[in-house]
Amino acid sequence: MTIRNSNISGIILSGGQGRRVKDQDKGLLCFQDRMLIEQQVEWLRPQVSSMMISANRNIEKYSRFGVPVLSDIHPAFQGPLEGVLQGVKNCKTEWLFVLPVDVPGLPVDTISQMMEQCPQFCSSAYLGSTVRSHYLLMLINKKLEPALESYIRSGERRVRGFLNQSDACEIKLGITEDKFTNLNYLSDYQ
Repeated sequence: MTIRNSNISGIILSGGQGRRVKDQDKGLLCFQDRMLIEQQVEWLRPQVSSMMISANRNIEKYSRFGVPVLSDIHPAFQGPLEGVLQGVKNCKTEWLFVLPVDVPGLPVDTISQMMEQCPQFCSSAYLGSTVRSHYLLMLINKKLEPALESYIRSGERRVRGFLNQSDACEIKLGITEDKFTNLNYLSDYQ
């Protein structure tokens, strides 16, 4: 199935606590001499028709990028699916691509390749490297909003659990594991 760029929005997830980076906001940390959020906005913008940022603090700083900034409805950092849910709720297109702010190494054509490979029957898909699955790098259809909301409200938080429940497809594009590296620690930013 080919999904057109005009029918896909993107959301950058930057709403976590940053516990592993001494409670700092990962998106605002510098990596390769630029803020991580700046790099991710630049990477995502040409690949989607519209975009959003999920953030739970420093809203004014994220607002400088000229895209809607969404916050979780439930406070206390309930996990990334809360940000995904807000993205799906506010999405004006049929599809939403989810990009964690701390994964800056993906090839520039990742989304277009993923859209080309997504099977017709899938309403959600996630990327896999040559080594393992990366559940949070997902493409999700807006029609899954009720199921996602129900899953979260039942107390579930695991991304993989939701994707399994929604019969998600794993898409492997031959991207090596090093391109999926998460910048989880302050030492990763130096």
